[in-house]
Formats: sequence, C-alpha cells, structure tokens
Amino acid sequence: QESSGMDPQTIKDAYGDKFVCYGSLDVIDGLLAYDGEALTEYITKRFAIYAPGGGFIFNTGHFVQPDIPPKRLIHAYTVVNGLARQYGTAVTTP
Repeated sequence: QESSGMDPQTIKDAYGDKFVCYGSLDVIDGLLAYDGEALTEYITKRFAIYAPGGGFIFNTGHFVQPDIPPKRLIHAYTVVNGLARQYGTAVTTP
C-alpha cells in the first residue's frame, strides 16, 4: 500500500518471485486522486511494475469509498481489462 510508504518497485524486486501481489490500486492515493488519463497512467505504471513474470492480481487495496464516482471505477477496470490482455490474462464477461 503506497499510502503507507511502500514502494511498488522495491516490493516487486525484493519479493516478486516469492508471493502474489493482490491489489495495487490505492483507493486514496490512486482512485480518489486521479481521473481520466491520469488514472490510466497510474494503473498502467502499476501493471508495468507488478505484471511481468506473473504473480499479480489487480484489485483495489481496500473497499471503494462512497465518495469515489462509479464512472471512475468503471474507467479503471476498463483500463485493467486492456492491460490484462496485454500482459496475458483478462477477465471476460459473456
């Protein structure tokens, strides 16, 4: 969780072959702070760090706060589905 001082690249470099990272979308410092293209860039950067080599499940770090607009969350997961395809795995709906 970046808002608690963790650096994503340091974590991936030190432990990326030992555990699965579940999360990476900080609700406060990411989802609440960014919108549109800035949010796309934030998410893309997390995928570039965590996804190579596997061991990455994208999700929010905590539950989504009520002051986050639903369209922002939809945008985030639209970006994620595109990146998941690029890195090898995507959730598809019927």
